[in-house]
Amino acid sequence: MLKASLAKGKSATLALTTSIGSFTAICTRSTLQAKVTGNPSRRGKATLSLTGETVSRCKINGAPSGVTLTSVKALNLPYRVTISSAKGFPVTIAGRSSAKPLGFRATISGVATNPVACVVTAPTVKAHASDAGNKISAAKQKFTLDAGKSSSRCSSLGVSSAKYSATYGPLRDTSVRHSPKVFFN
Repeated sequence: MLKASLAKGKSATLALTTSIGSFTAICTRSTLQAKVTGNPSRRGKATLSLTGETVSRCKINGAPSGVTLTSVKALNLPYRVTISSAKGFPVTIAGRSSAKPLGFRATISGVATNPVACVVTAPTVKAHASDAGNKISAAKQKFTLDAGKSSSRCSSLGVSSAKYSATYGPLRDTSVRHSPKVFFN
């Protein structure tokens, strides 16, 4: 089992675009958990199943006074992950199917009498891995609003999309004694 938390000094961000401006959820705690499903003996592509992702300790920058982010939850796990040995160690993370894409549910309080749930999804996102710090990083990966799975109030606020960024590391293999760091070469 592979596990990683946010890299030291890093946060996970979910920047929401709305009709009244952009707000950024900054989360200081997040973890990933995955299992290896394929690991070539030579250079090539390793495949993983991303079985768990948690995001917490979030606040919203740029939101009106009293608006808070109650929770951010990853949806439709597990995700399919491919890590290539090509230059820059490109990483592709994909949902299970078109009906089960990558997704987050952000629950926002203080904008109505009841909490507002906004669901954003993407078929795939791109990231890259690095042996410097044994990290995986994603920057400004676009998700779009799933109006059918979001609160009607979310749509009325004009939420249209979100961009997700995060750096995780070091990635460790917790199935091995002393949980050694994972290298991507």
